[in-house]
Amino acid sequence: MNLAYRFLAGVVLLGAGAAAGAAGCGGETHTVAECAGAWSGDYVGGVSGTLSGMLDPDGTFRIGFAQTGFPAVEGSSVVGPDGKVMFDISGNMIEGHLDLGRCTATGTWVYASLVNGTWKMARNR
Repeated sequence: MNLAYRFLAGVVLLGAGAAAGAAGCGGETHTVAECAGAWSGDYVGGVSGTLSGMLDPDGTFRIGFAQTGFPAVEGSSVVGPDGKVMFDISGNMIEGHLDLGRCTATGTWVYASLVNGTWKMARNR
């Protein structure tokens, strides 16, 4: 099993599309509920692919990683009061921050201290 597949099979998060263009779509009070809806983005580094997600008004952030030739994997986290999300799943450390004023998110991922990279997402308009 190649390392990229092992990364995706063990993770539960992140990948695709376009995080650009969502600037300024946050609400006036910068709450999770104002950024609720469908999200997309990508992840890059040792492996790369696309991300899709859904942010619920209650702060549950569900995302899926996709990579060509491999099955997608999914997971969820709760957005902290400061916008922080963090996952520790089968040796995968995924951390990030949601900018609730812009409805964007960025972060880092590490698989078993062997492969790492960054990710970004934005709420779809």
